[in-house]
Order: sequence, then C-alpha cells, then structure tokens
Amino acid sequence: MKKFALLLAAAALVAAPAMAATKHKKAKEPTEAEKIAQQREDTKHVLVDSLPIVLPTWSLPVFFAIHKDEPPTKKH
Repeated sequence: MKKFALLLAAAALVAAPAMAATKHKKAKEPTEAEKIAQQREDTKHVLVDSLPIVLPTWSLPVFFAIHKDEPPTKKH
C-alpha cells in the first residue's frame, strides 16, 4: 500500500507542471488580416492628423470647421 501511495504522489509531482502549463493559455494573437487592418488604421490617423502641417494657410479654417463636428478618436 505504501508503494502505491508513493507511486501516486510521484505521478502527481510529475504531472503538476504539465497541468499548470495548460491552465495558462496564451493570449489570442491577432491574425494577419487584423494586423494589416490595424496598420492601415494607424496610417490613416497619421495622415489626417498631419494635414494641417501641409495645408495652405487659407484652407486651415475650413479643415478645422469640418473636423470640429467629429467626436474625438481614441489615440494610441
């Protein structure tokens, strides 16, 4: 009976790290399409945010009047 209990305890010790590894699943990695979509969204934000730098002075009031109505977007 002692041999069976020792064998059971040894098996539990050996199986413990394997069971702990299965508990901690990796976070879901974004797919390739999601990564590309996020990169395109980031590029779009950069281009729109940099427009006042390259626009002529006379067009700035028009640009800011158009974008004043939009809700603020989440910045990264």
